[in-house]
Amino acid sequence: MFGRAGRPQYDKKGIGIIISPVKKIEHYIALLKDQLPIKSSLDRFLPDSLNAEIAIGNISNLNDAINWLQLTYFGKIIIGKNRDKNLIQIELIMLL
Repeated sequence: MFGRAGRPQYDKKGIGIIISPVKKIEHYIALLKDQLPIKSSLDRFLPDSLNAEIAIGNISNLNDAINWLQLTYFGKIIIGKNRDKNLIQIELIMLL
């Protein structure tokens, strides 16, 4: 996982640190330099991830699940920003 480190409201730049086995370093450097497409793997683990969110109380109904999914990178890819909520419900149900 790689994200921005720092406090965006106070800092003008952040620092990212990659900790990796030596054999994978070139792969991660290529991701940063070559702008290779980044893919989400949440679709393979969606039922387990949703179940975990339900178990800890973050999701209690379909609307909560849709809102949670929209916050993920995977959700942003498959749902987009301007989709009909009924279509999102159908897609979410089909993924499960």
